[in-house]
Amino acid sequence: MAALRLRRFSLFLTLTLCLTCMARAQAGGGSIRMTGVVSELVALSVPQTTQAPGVLVNTRRRADNSLTVTLDSNTRVPTEVRIPVQIRSNTAYRLSAAATSSGSDLKSLLVVGARTTGTLAAPDAAEAVSVAAAFDGRNGAGFNLPNLSTLSELLGGPRATLGGTLQSPQNAVEVTLSVVVAPRTDAQSWTVELLLSAAPAGQLP
Repeated sequence: MAALRLRRFSLFLTLTLCLTCMARAQAGGGSIRMTGVVSELVALSVPQTTQAPGVLVNTRRRADNSLTVTLDSNTRVPTEVRIPVQIRSNTAYRLSAAATSSGSDLKSLLVVGARTTGTLAAPDAAEAVSVAAAFDGRNGAGFNLPNLSTLSELLGGPRATLGGTLQSPQNAVEVTLSVVVAPRTDAQSWTVELLLSAAPAGQLP
C-alpha cells in the first residue's frame, strides 16, 4: 500500500509539471493541450526519533493509512508527551483524532505548534494551519479535558507539499501535539492509544 501511494505521489508531481505546459506541434502551427486528473493524497507520519522521558512511544500505520500512536509508561505523576505529526498533501486536508486510555485519564490534547520541514513544503503552509478552538494550545492554553471517544477534528490546512515523495524530509508541515496524561492511583502502569486520521478536506464530514 505504501509503495502504491508513493508511486501515485510521484505521478502527481510529474503531472503537475506537465499540466502547466503547452507543446506546440512541429507542423501546421497547431498546439497540443494536456489534461488529466491527479489523485488527492494526504499522508501522515511521526518521526521515529520521537520519545519522552519514562514513556515508550510506538507508532503503527493502519490499513486505511491512519496512524496509531501508543504511549506506555509506569510513571505515577501527570506526564506530558509531545508528538510531532508530519503531514504531506497535494490538496487541502483535515486532521482528526480519537483516543482510548487504560490505567490513566487523558487530561489534555492540544496543538502547540506548527512548522514546515523544508524548502519543498508550501511556504505559507504552517501559518495557514487552522486549529479547532477546543484544541488550540498555541497561545498558552492549558488543560482542555477532551472527549475523544470518537474522531474529533483537530485542525485543517491548505496544500502542504510542493514536491518530493512521501519519504522526502523537506516537504511536510509538522504540527506538534501535546498530550497530558494523569495516571490512576490504582494502576501500576498506563497506556494511551491515540488514533490520528487525515484526509482531503472534501472527504471528511
